[in-house]
Amino acid sequence: MKYFFDVQNKLGAFAIASGIFAVITTINSQTIQLTLWDKDFSKPISILQWVNLSYLLTAAVSTLLIGRFADLIGRKKMFMYGLGIYGVATSMLIFVNSFGLLLAIRSLQALGAQCVMGLSIGLMTTMFGDNNRGAAVGLNTAVGAFGVLFVPLSIGYLAENGNWRLFFIFPTLLSLVSILLLRRINIGTEQATISKVDYRSLFFITLILSSFSSSLTFFRIEEVSNVISFALLLLTPFFAWMFVKRQKLVENPILPRGLRQDKRFMISLLCVILYFISIGGWSILSPYFFTQGMGFNSFQYGLMGTGFGLILVPMSLYAGKIYDSKGLKVSLYIGAVGNIIAGIIWITTPYFLNIPYVLLNGVFGIAPLVAAVATDAEIISKFNLQNRGTGSSMIETLHVIFAIAGTVIYSLIYDLSLHKFIGPEATYSTEIFCFLTGIIAVTNWGFLAYLVKKNEKVLQ
Repeated sequence: MKYFFDVQNKLGAFAIASGIFAVITTINSQTIQLTLWDKDFSKPISILQWVNLSYLLTAAVSTLLIGRFADLIGRKKMFMYGLGIYGVATSMLIFVNSFGLLLAIRSLQALGAQCVMGLSIGLMTTMFGDNNRGAAVGLNTAVGAFGVLFVPLSIGYLAENGNWRLFFIFPTLLSLVSILLLRRINIGTEQATISKVDYRSLFFITLILSSFSSSLTFFRIEEVSNVISFALLLLTPFFAWMFVKRQKLVENPILPRGLRQDKRFMISLLCVILYFISIGGWSILSPYFFTQGMGFNSFQYGLMGTGFGLILVPMSLYAGKIYDSKGLKVSLYIGAVGNIIAGIIWITTPYFLNIPYVLLNGVFGIAPLVAAVATDAEIISKFNLQNRGTGSSMIETLHVIFAIAGTVIYSLIYDLSLHKFIGPEATYSTEIFCFLTGIIAVTNWGFLAYLVKKNEKVLQ
């Protein structure tokens, strides 16, 4: 990989990775934080979930808009603005003592974070070149995986031995370092690539994302009527139709024309949906499964996360190499088969409920990462350099939207089973949770494997 021998690109990659890691620290730690905030604010789970949902809602609505404005004013510049907003918001979390203020800060934090996460793939792939898209996305993912390695253990240790809020000093300082580096580095992507923005299209996008994400979110909030949720969900197709109609009239559409007829794109899109529904929901509820159900403390749960991180980091880098050398079809097969095996393990987990067996599931559950890296690289390839910021942010928008959907699905499973799961003796609820989780994995990824088999020639 020649780019590693270019000092400018090497420093640019380090600066971008530093920014990504600063943001990833709070994304990956938020499941543990949710448990810890329960101690600080003494709120029921139905209220506490707004800590994460306020973040996800802001991220879902803002990310694609950020990408479009980045194409207008410059991607590096928008990336740096986002890091600044994120750093200020994160530093405020050290001192916050009001639950309402906490929610506001989390929303501000999400706005800054999505400037970083929504533009990182576009910046990386532009810097690495089209022949190394997989490597670029793999590096981007590996940085996040390193967060899984580092963050849970760190915040878990602070939770058990000191003040867990002190953890936020680290991402604040790292954001500053990244900004200072980026100011001095020309990575060739800071220029504006479009001359104007079609604000009417952006308005329709805002309505689409707001209605869809809010409908999913409100469905799980006891204080909000489900009628409102369904009404917002029904409005989403109408807003989408208005957006599509507008896109046919503009010279430079936000989304490339002909994507619906592109089978590689549509199958990649399905893979993204399945992957983030899976990890989004599971990441929210896994702390309760392991801490309340299996009796882990925060440090032990963090230690387990570190174990997964040791696998995730090299796997993320290798996943990009697989896509660049073997193509999309092989990557999708690996992801689908791996998660089918993981699902079968989950179905049988009640009969072998022990730590090694759960960890075995996690090992096979990492396999879909190969498919996720490949599909992100495939989707970004559909956007030319002029719209690379939009393409990058579209990927992140998909991540966030379907992470919210996953939270809804897994919360329903939680209500069915794990709310009764207090202590190792509650085996019945454990069986329900594991069985339903496994069925979802086998069904979803079995369907993806079928589609890949049916379209093998297209996916070569």
